[in-house]
Amino acid sequence: MAVSTFFLVHTIERFSKLQPVTYRRIFNGYGVYHQGAQFAILLNDQIYFRADEESWCFYEEHAFTPFASHLMDDLPCNFYRVPAESLSDLDSLEYWMLIAIESTRRSCGGEVTDGRLTAAR
Repeated sequence: MAVSTFFLVHTIERFSKLQPVTYRRIFNGYGVYHQGAQFAILLNDQIYFRADEESWCFYEEHAFTPFASHLMDDLPCNFYRVPAESLSDLDSLEYWMLIAIESTRRSCGGEVTDGRLTAAR
């Protein structure tokens, strides 16, 4: 199942209230980007946020499930599903977005200042 138009529009509107974002179509869903770096995937009307070695434990503490695909059976997961209900609570949404953006920054070698991802110098 692809991402519904309602879910896409609603999610991007909520994200945009917190940070500047862009999105583009990827396989059966959408990649969501902050400052050109992907921090989220929208698939099957679900939100998956990026995790790394320093942040995956936050997702696992809340029993969030990792993204799984039959194409990636033996690969480690870098994205975790957060409840769609997070969209209704901007504080919760911002918390998870910033964790994902920070994970993206670390994996891209940039830094986040004032909510903006910049390249490392």
